[in-house]
Amino acid sequence: MILEICQLKVKSNLSPSDPSLLKVLSKARTELKERVHNTNSRFYQCIEDPTLIYILGVWPSLARHTEFLKTPEKSDILDSQEDLFDFGWILHLEIGERGMDELPLEAPVMAITRLFMKDGEE
Repeated sequence: MILEICQLKVKSNLSPSDPSLLKVLSKARTELKERVHNTNSRFYQCIEDPTLIYILGVWPSLARHTEFLKTPEKSDILDSQEDLFDFGWILHLEIGERGMDELPLEAPVMAITRLFMKDGEE
């Protein structure tokens, strides 16, 4: 199973507390579940920078996620977010067969750290 971590940034003309943001993300999650794959997506807002939104979701494989990104359903499901968010980055990590149950999602605070290493350094 693959964990997808996606960072989005709320567009500067919107408030991070705008209720339409969660509505659009929730709609995409439902459409993914009904039409493609149940990613069990969860949405998190950064405490230090509320304009940053993190989406965590699971896919059976990286190939399955990549396949979805090439389909017409991708546009149908995700294009409604383009007026609300700028894409930041996306990571894929192998996770155990329990999917989201492998993560401490009930913790009061969760940290996501992305490190950049120079090639050849450990």
